[in-house]
Amino acid sequence: LITFVLIAATDGIDGWLARRLNQTSEWGMFIDPIGDKLLVAFTFIALYAVNWEGPTGLFLAVTVWVMFAREFILAAQIRIVQGGIVPPTFIGKVKTVVQFTAVIVWMAPAFDDNLLLRGCVIGMAFGVTIISWAEYYQRYVAHGRLTMTKH
Repeated sequence: LITFVLIAATDGIDGWLARRLNQTSEWGMFIDPIGDKLLVAFTFIALYAVNWEGPTGLFLAVTVWVMFAREFILAAQIRIVQGGIVPPTFIGKVKTVVQFTAVIVWMAPAFDDNLLLRGCVIGMAFGVTIISWAEYYQRYVAHGRLTMTKH
């Protein structure tokens, strides 16, 4: 849990510093989201491995598959239509924060017995993943090449 929190915090700090110091690059815009996605995806897979039984496991499994589907399908579609890297949207950033929060709540021993809270945060992560998927699809895929703006 502590390692995950530190990694998640450095992600936000790193992005903020890069923008603040004008040290952004195409490589950074490419690799940073991949790192976020891998961190969240593999952590959720580990959580599923520990909590695989019953409705909790089913909900985690569905959420993990939706998150993977969103990332890989959307990345392929954007690559085909846009031919490159697209900047993150506000909803995309919110998705990452909500997913990080969901992982923290699921990992924190203080919430072991609070399935309602765990269900709510995983539900929020699932919902914002779908909303983000729709937004990115609409913005970067549905209408072909669009003018990209940073958020």
